[in-house]
Amino acid sequence: MKKTDKDGASTFPGRIKAAMASRGVRTPSELARRMNIHRQTVHKWTSGKTDDLTPQMLYLLADTLDVSARWLVFGPPTTPIKP
Repeated sequence: MKKTDKDGASTFPGRIKAAMASRGVRTPSELARRMNIHRQTVHKWTSGKTDDLTPQMLYLLADTLDVSARWLVFGPPTTPIKP
């Protein structure tokens, strides 16, 4: 994955942050509450300390943010819109 671009959507953490912003989720802690998981887990995802997550967590994240799991993992040219 590319590390930088102007909107951050070329990285896994950048796509999570972009999806959070579009859904009105202001902090990793808020996302963790919505997902009913530990805030440290979400903080690791958004800070880039890890991008490893189980398929179950990926789909929970995608559903919570109302985006495509494929877009979260691969980014453009896929679309964030869920099929």
